[in-house]
Amino acid sequence: MEIQTEKEQQILKSLFLNEEKADITFKVQDKQFPAHREVLLKKSKYFAQLLNSGQVEFTIEIQDCDEQTFKGLLFGLNCELIVFFRMFKSFI
Repeated sequence: MEIQTEKEQQILKSLFLNEEKADITFKVQDKQFPAHREVLLKKSKYFAQLLNSGQVEFTIEIQDCDEQTFKGLLFGLNCELIVFFRMFKSFI
């Protein structure tokens, strides 16, 4: 995992669930989560493959996950919490 500057970490935290300039939406159960393609590309091999496949719409429906768990995953991607990377190893 790469080390980021404090400024980069603050920028990523500010993007967490921020609808402004979000270009991807995840639908989990009945809740929608705004996300940023560049964060997903940089932080997740799984999402990078998915987004680079050319088969992804602007809204991605996640079926095998509950809202709280997925929110935690997005938080982990944006804030680089190692515990989330270990918990969701199969996703990333």
